[in-house]
Amino acid sequence: MNKLLIHLFCLLLSASVAAAQSSKSKINSTQSDSRSVEEQIIEIEQQWSDAFRKHDPEVFVRHVADDYVGIYPTNKITKESLLTSAKGGGARTVISSDIGTPKVRVFEKTVVVTGHAVQHVREKSGDITIMRTIYTEVFVLRDGRWQCVAGHYTPLASPE
Repeated sequence: MNKLLIHLFCLLLSASVAAAQSSKSKINSTQSDSRSVEEQIIEIEQQWSDAFRKHDPEVFVRHVADDYVGIYPTNKITKESLLTSAKGGGARTVISSDIGTPKVRVFEKTVVVTGHAVQHVREKSGDITIMRTIYTEVFVLRDGRWQCVAGHYTPLASPE
């Protein structure tokens, strides 16, 4: 009887571990994507960075939640304002953008990204400005894809 209980316990333990691993792989695998969550998020971050330069708002349509709120020192931005800016409707045009390697921390179905972006932008006047920004973004897994729900962006003083 004791052996039977031990075997039953081991079987249940094995089943629990297998279920947990299966659940984790689903979280790490959006839309049958076998890459790690970190790799997926860094790719989204890079696409986001490129979208401004290419005037391609599609990445925001896919990966920014409708209820997204971004906070800058001077204002709050929404998904709509991101779309407008990505289409080239803002006061600046991004010439180049470098996000380096953001730090990605995964908490089940939530991801926190911190990073440092450097952009070269052309002002409406034609002047080129270098913009350095540190940021934090929060992504959640919704409907099988990662969506950014919040961001906080702090510009850094440009070196003279």
